[in-house]
Formats: sequence, structure tokens, C-alpha cells
Amino acid sequence: MRRSFSFLLLLLLTLTAITSAALRKGDRGQDVVELQKALQKLGFYSGSIDGVFGSKTLEAVKAFQVQHGLTVDGVVGSETSAALSQKSGMKISSRSSRAALLSWHTVHRIFAVGSVVRIVDVETGRSFYAKRRGGQQHADCEPLTASDTSVLRSLYGGRWSWNRRAVLVELDGQYVAGSINGMPHGQSSIPDNGFPGHFCLHFYGSKTHGTGSTCPDHQKMVLYAAGRR
Repeated sequence: MRRSFSFLLLLLLTLTAITSAALRKGDRGQDVVELQKALQKLGFYSGSIDGVFGSKTLEAVKAFQVQHGLTVDGVVGSETSAALSQKSGMKISSRSSRAALLSWHTVHRIFAVGSVVRIVDVETGRSFYAKRRGGQQHADCEPLTASDTSVLRSLYGGRWSWNRRAVLVELDGQYVAGSINGMPHGQSSIPDNGFPGHFCLHFYGSKTHGTGSTCPDHQKMVLYAAGRR
């Protein structure tokens, strides 16, 4: 009896892990962008290519599943992703891109000064690379190249801005919820990237250097990136 219970518990945990790894409503990022493009190409999706797995994306996935005799659950698991890849000619991932909500204390430890990360804008799915140059209360970062600066600036309509944007940061093998602004300020260390300064990258619980307190606008975007708002 005890052995049977252990086996059933292990099976349940395995099935839960498999299910949670699938791409589903609430996920965000480049994997969702590619999913939306494939669904649009096949005529199932007419919404914005925004990298957010919302209600319109969910309905498009279900419509695709109905037409192709798949389980109609709106979840992009291995069977649905394989069918989408085959029909669209695009590589569609079934990996969840839900962002982890890591505290600044944790991020500060694993995101070392000098490290380079890929940053994905939640709303557009566009991404760029950035290098951490310092910061104790949050991460001070610089676009790695002039091309990365061009992407960052395009997120703000081609101009510099203090506005906060929700982002996913590829860090330590996972997406981590973050928030950026697009205003160059302070010092810089990369002379040829076209960005005269650095920008702020905030995480859950991080603070501003000037006040030593959390910024409500940054924290709102961090929670949004994590699917909590």
C-alpha cells in the first residue's frame, strides 16, 4: 500500500511538472510572439503580436486544436506545438515562458557586475542585450551594442524616456520579471553603443539609488511581467 501511494504521488508530481511546463494563458515573451505569428499565418489569430498569451491567443489555440483533432484545452503542449510547427513551417516551442518573481536580493547575487543578459520587452516581444555595469539598490545596465540601443530606443517610439516597461530578463536559465526605463543617465563604460549613460533595471523589491525606497511604477511593471497584475 505504501509503495503504491509513493508511486501515485510520483506520477502526480511528474504530470504536474509536464503540464506546468507547457505554454499557456498568462505566459509572455518571445515564445508567445512566435506562437502568435504562426496562428496568424494559419488564419486563426488576428490580434496584436504582443508576446502576451491572453484571451485572444487562447481562443486561437483552441480553434486550431478543434480543426486538427487535438485536445481542446488552449494549452500548447508537445502535440499542439508539433502540429503548429508542421502546419506553419515555423518552430513553435511548448516551453512555458512565465517569468519568475525573484527578489532583488537573489538577483543581485546571481546577476554579477559585468554579466550580459537578454532582455525581452513584454508588450512587443522585441529583445536586446545589456551588460550590468553596477548598482547596489537595482541594476545599472547598458545596451551591449549600437544595435541593442536601437532596439531599446524603438520601444519608446524612437526617443529617450523615463517611462517604465515590463520586461523578461533571461537570467540563470530562466525568465525573471523586471522593469526598465529608457533614459540614458549617469556614467557609461561602453563607448561605441550609442547610449550616453546607463538605464535602470529593477526587480521585485529593488529600490532607487536616490531615495532608498521602492519605486511603485517599477514594481507595478515587475508584477505585470510576472503575470501578477
